[in-house]
Amino acid sequence: MERAARTPPPISGGTLLLMDDGRTAVASDPDLDLVHVVDLEGKRVLHSIELPEGDEPGRVVADDRGIVHVVARRGGAVLDIDPERGRVLERRMVCANPRGIAFEAERGALHVACAGGDLVTLPVGGGAPSRRVWLGPDLRDVLLVDGRLAVTRFRSAHLLWLDRDGKVIETEAPPTLFKADEFDGRSHHLRPNSAWRTIATPTGKWLMAHQMSTTKVVDDMQGGGSEDGGGGGGGYGGGPFDPPCGAVVDSVITLGDEGFAIRSSGLLDETVLPVDVAVSTTGAWVAVAVAGRQDNELSDPGVLRLATSSFTDDTDPGCTEPHPVPVVPGQYVAVAFDPEGYIVAQSREPAQIVRVNPEYGEIQDVISLPGQSRLDTGHELFHRDAGQAIACASCHPEGGDDGRVWRLAPAMLRHTPALAVGLRGTEPFHWVGDLPDMSALVDEVHVHRMGGHPLSDERVEALQSWMFSIPPLRPRRSSSDAAARRGAASFVAWGCGDCHRGASLDGGPDNVDLGLGLPLQVPPLRGVALHPPYMHDGRAADLREAVLDMLVLTRPGLDPSDDALDDVIAYLESL
Repeated sequence: MERAARTPPPISGGTLLLMDDGRTAVASDPDLDLVHVVDLEGKRVLHSIELPEGDEPGRVVADDRGIVHVVARRGGAVLDIDPERGRVLERRMVCANPRGIAFEAERGALHVACAGGDLVTLPVGGGAPSRRVWLGPDLRDVLLVDGRLAVTRFRSAHLLWLDRDGKVIETEAPPTLFKADEFDGRSHHLRPNSAWRTIATPTGKWLMAHQMSTTKVVDDMQGGGSEDGGGGGGGYGGGPFDPPCGAVVDSVITLGDEGFAIRSSGLLDETVLPVDVAVSTTGAWVAVAVAGRQDNELSDPGVLRLATSSFTDDTDPGCTEPHPVPVVPGQYVAVAFDPEGYIVAQSREPAQIVRVNPEYGEIQDVISLPGQSRLDTGHELFHRDAGQAIACASCHPEGGDDGRVWRLAPAMLRHTPALAVGLRGTEPFHWVGDLPDMSALVDEVHVHRMGGHPLSDERVEALQSWMFSIPPLRPRRSSSDAAARRGAASFVAWGCGDCHRGASLDGGPDNVDLGLGLPLQVPPLRGVALHPPYMHDGRAADLREAVLDMLVLTRPGLDPSDDALDDVIAYLESL
């Protein structure tokens, strides 16, 4: 049982950059707020750059001068770093929750994608943003494919192609797949979501590591593993008696090009949380960092390899067993290829860089990264495969939600609730409030649905402690914004505050009956603008629909102006 003095953030992955010289790696450590510069040839750490506590460094990119630019996910900034001297040259504030970053040589610019929906362009040499366009919430990665700029949405796995002015001109996504049930022969759809990492390939294509979620009715049957470990066969599938790739969530690598010719790896067997992906310089091989392995030991490696020649455009591609890459134990969060075709991988707990010859299965180098351990049992339980190829983070990536609306037996639609809302004090859990505390939640979801083994009281407490520590994302809009202040007044005047109250702006322990056939919990509103769709069944696609829906149910006859609605939406964006 391990409890970190400072709890580590949810895993985001994609924190490693291999410089053009092929021998220097730059690795972000969001657990410790460090950026490491590593000499791969000399097998040593050159610099470990300390950042302010809570910065949570993430994606890394280099410009044509060799200057490195690191996204501070919770610091709201881009850090310009000289890797030779190990110094931060400039800290530039960009937005509340920056995520992806790309360098465009033609413009001499950096493009930063923000979870709140802004795409911010910075001059590469320093200074304030030169452009800011709003594309809608949940932006993730930025990439340039043969000179064309694109951004992704995290939960929907959409790829947005942009013109030179930042306007969306085309939206693309991995295809919906089909899968035949081995027991009854019926096919069901698998829809893409949770685009953990998307990159441009050296051959002018894009490559996405993402998840696929079933649209079939999920039977919450009673499963569960044994008390001494080993998963059972709960209603979310993927247990020892289920067919391969039988979980409700699977992992897939999708390869696409400008002509919208899309091929996929097929469903990757027992691959949980594909948080990063890399492609070799020839485009022949793909490496995947898998953060959700069961034990992170040699028998269950966290790095996989696939040949792109095996990718297919078949919409029923079946189940694929990727090649495991031998690595030392650790939780792998990032991968890259060096010019020789070796795989360079970054792990946490322990923090290290590993270089592997994948052709011969030989570990070439292991370079330890400095810093205190942040091993935390709650964090581990949240991200680890519970036993049937699914983890808590499979449906709650980065401690949030996957944006999915699930069909639960016998005939219920349920939107995945977000966790990064300030959970403490919001009990009971789930939409109908039928789970009074974390013990009940673990028993129902982790054991019975996910097929995990029962947890001791101490481990339940560790999981609760870590989940309660997940902070809401920073609001896109300031509470002092004029529109937000007007919206706050309307929020109260319309009676919204009668139900949404307290620190989390939830309804407390009591359910509320809105005439929908069942009393429901009032969801917390912290960070609400960043996780559409809304309502227990996902019927509201955006905040405007959600506000109008609630007014119809609670204030029939009220007909607010468009300006008043915009103000209330601005207020919700400030929470």
